[in-house]
Amino acid sequence: MPSQILSQKLVSNKIKIIYIAGLGRSGTTLLDRVLGQADNACSTGELKLLWRRGCVKNQLCGCGKSFNTCMFWYSVMTQWHMCTKRDKFCIEELVAAQQESISYWQHITNPSDVLHFSYAIYQLYRAIHLVSGAEYIIDSSKHPLYGLLASHIADEFYVIHLIRDPRGVAYSGQKKVQRPDVQNDIKFMTQFHPASTAMKWNATNLGIEMLLKRKAHKYVRIRYEDFVKDPRIAVTQIQNNLGITLTQLSKLNQYDSRMGYCDVELNKATHIISGNPMKLDQSPLRLKQDNEWQYRMPFKDKALVTALTYPMMKRYGY
Repeated sequence: MPSQILSQKLVSNKIKIIYIAGLGRSGTTLLDRVLGQADNACSTGELKLLWRRGCVKNQLCGCGKSFNTCMFWYSVMTQWHMCTKRDKFCIEELVAAQQESISYWQHITNPSDVLHFSYAIYQLYRAIHLVSGAEYIIDSSKHPLYGLLASHIADEFYVIHLIRDPRGVAYSGQKKVQRPDVQNDIKFMTQFHPASTAMKWNATNLGIEMLLKRKAHKYVRIRYEDFVKDPRIAVTQIQNNLGITLTQLSKLNQYDSRMGYCDVELNKATHIISGNPMKLDQSPLRLKQDNEWQYRMPFKDKALVTALTYPMMKRYGY
């Protein structure tokens, strides 16, 4: 780690990161929003995509404003520029550096580039901490290698390993979903073949256990299905296992077995970058089991994903 980081960390408040790791379409944005309702937490979404989707493409923040007009991110980036002495023309460099820095090969062959990028994202976390005043920064970037970088930067690094049934992930990954955060254009979330999703599901979860679990100050594994069934129990489990206290969380209603859902009240806007389109929905969250894949997913796709992921499915209780 660069000496600049070490010296600044000695005189600054602790950077505490709650990192939500998992594969896309597993409910990471949903969990990010729920935990971000705590008074002492700041929900930021997928920070690894901030440089490209926020700074370069000016996409919508979770509060509904564009990145450049959101006062929270304006304040954060102003603070970041002051600390790094960088101007807007260096953002493209960071977009390229991000792609290189999450490459395993880059960690081995050119660690100086990784440290250079690490300094920039350390200052980003520090700016978020100073502007928000929050004790915890929630980052749902998901990727295990990006999380590995963050683990070297944070004073306290907590990992929530969020897992969803791979068949549900694969079914969701085939849907054509428009991205409402993209302005003046029509863009859709990336679609994946079930076989591709299955292999990524294996690799991502294995990577999280091999890399992030070892680096985390504390680690907890949560199943998406358990979280949406009763978020109160899941959030309590998260706090107990991580040894943290999230204050004044929004009201988490008990699961209504008759109606098949539970509601979560939203008391504050979140400034989520990237993530699921539901980040822009400011109405109370209705959490319910998403079992559509069980009766709509083609049998051949379901069988393929099951065969490719079966050993790890059993490990996680599916």
